[in-house]
This record gives sequence, structure tokens and C-alpha cells, in this order.
Amino acid sequence: MKQAIDSTPDHGSRCQPMNVAFTNGELNLVHGFRLVIPTGNTVVQAVGSDDLGTSHSILISAPFVAVITGAAQLATNADNDPSGWLIALRPSVLGQVSQEAFDALPKWSESWDPFLREAADTLSALANADLFDAACADAFADVISVHIAVRYGHCAGAIEPDMPITRQMLARIQAFVHDNIAETILVEQLAVLVNMSVSKFARVFKTATGSPPHL
Repeated sequence: MKQAIDSTPDHGSRCQPMNVAFTNGELNLVHGFRLVIPTGNTVVQAVGSDDLGTSHSILISAPFVAVITGAAQLATNADNDPSGWLIALRPSVLGQVSQEAFDALPKWSESWDPFLREAADTLSALANADLFDAACADAFADVISVHIAVRYGHCAGAIEPDMPITRQMLARIQAFVHDNIAETILVEQLAVLVNMSVSKFARVFKTATGSPPHL
């Protein structure tokens, strides 16, 4: 792993392109949580500890994202131009109920979230068109904070660690959908890819991603 960093840059913007975050020398500690969204072939290693002092180390790569603590140390395998986004999440933008849900978020775990992937793609498009500024970054960070609190906060711990659908299976499904997006894709075809019955596949896919496979 290369280009280790200790925190996310704070320049009035809470969404940072990963190549900017990993090369900016004026870094300030961000309290709370961060969302790591690698893209392309970038792999990010996050190392740190939780509130109980337990040490954690995870590797994050597309199509997965991860919520980590703000003080986690990060490193990337991309020597020159790591791609993706680092987003500082602030429970303060939420109401009281959502703040409590945010506190229950499963940190140091990965998820496959199509909404967050679409958000990253949109951020990248705005940045490439030179339409990305601090106000835009903060707006995206707030929307993403709300999404994460609502999507994951109330069901923390509901997904068992031995989920029957693995990250390799999800990556296989995503690649198939990407390659055949112009065609009619049947749930039966996706189930065959991971050697499951249609009913079991639909159930475990929704458990893992929060959305039914036809969506």
C-alpha cells in the first residue's frame, strides 16, 4: 500500500476526490465517520480501532464502499492516481432520531450500495465538468449522510456476518449487468450466476444490498 494518510482534508468541502485527499499535505483530523468509495482498480486499506479499542483493518475496492471512523489511517495501492471519493459524514445534519440511528451504524464493514455508486459517478461527472465546488460537496455529503443513517442505522447488526452471498458473487452479478444492460435481464439469469434458486437468490440479494434484484 502506498500514499498513507491519517485524515481527510478540510477545506470547506466534505466530499474529496481520492487523488486530491491522498496528495494534499494540509490534512486535519475529521471527527465522526468517513465513507470510502474506491473506483476503478483502486484498493484502499483502512486501519484503526473502534470505541472499545478493538483494532480493525479492512481492504475496500469497487463495487464495495465502507463506513470507517474519522481517525482511521488510510493507504491506497494506486501509486500515481488513486480514484474514488472520501466523504466526511456528519450526524449533525440529521434530526435526533436519525442521529441515534447514525450512532448505531456498523463501522468497519463493507456494503454494496447502488445509490452510493451512482452518487460517486455523479460527483465524478461534476468534477470532470468543472462544476464541483465546496457548496456542491457539502450538499452531497449531507444527502449521503441521511441515506446512510436511514438505510443502515436502524438495521445495524441485522445482516449476519456469514451472509450466503459473497463480494465475489456481487461483483460477478454487477459485471454481468454492466455487460448486458441493453438487454432484458432476468432474475433467473442472475441466480444461475451464483448457483442459487431464484427464491433464495432474491432473498439473500435483498438482504445484502437492501434492494430486490429486479430493481
